[in-house]
Amino acid sequence: MSDSFFHFKGFSLKNQSAAFRINTDGALLGVWADLSIDQTILDIGTGTGVIAHICHYRNRDAEIVAIDIDQDSCNEANYNVVHNDIGSHIRVEQVDVKDHICSEGYDHILSNPPYYSGSTLPKDKKLQLSKHNTQLPISKFWRAVSRLSHQQSKVSIIIPRNDLKAHYQEAAIYGWKISRMTEVSNTETSPPTRALVEFKKFDAEKTISQLHIYNQCGIKYSKSFIELHEDFYL
Repeated sequence: MSDSFFHFKGFSLKNQSAAFRINTDGALLGVWADLSIDQTILDIGTGTGVIAHICHYRNRDAEIVAIDIDQDSCNEANYNVVHNDIGSHIRVEQVDVKDHICSEGYDHILSNPPYYSGSTLPKDKKLQLSKHNTQLPISKFWRAVSRLSHQQSKVSIIIPRNDLKAHYQEAAIYGWKISRMTEVSNTETSPPTRALVEFKKFDAEKTISQLHIYNQCGIKYSKSFIELHEDFYL
């Protein structure tokens, strides 16, 4: 198998043509999210399908829909679903989230959304779609999420720590509250740069924790980071 594949325990993903390649944030969201009672899951901006795959291997009973606006990303995600023989569990669709339809709403919606705003756009159209929120601004994201959910749904995202207030304010318009949050930093002594955030409309009593990716020297993964990923990383 060529170097264009990223290997996890139990499955491998082609990681070549998607607008957004496999990265720490996507895998981290997949292993962090609480999927224990979910029957239906939506992965917005699936890229290679890494979040959808991790969700399947953590909850094999869930029906998962993985959507992306980029055709090459959907082609690669579809390839990975077929390659890992899980087509009966994950369905990939090329669609803008604002046009996606789900009559009953999903139990859990996950996304590693595009986050850059107000900066110079790259010439590469794929990078514009995957990393810059011109096509999926925070307001549009929460409008779509609220339309595709039900009263008992959960929403889990990983975002830059500086975007937390904007997401909180926009989510509140639709009745969402933060129920769980993990602030992510590179090392134990560095400030948090990202936040893993779960939103609910019910029982939303907030719990906050911290996670650092590397040990004090910034070379080896921290014990807590390894424990989160131990079922997936080789």
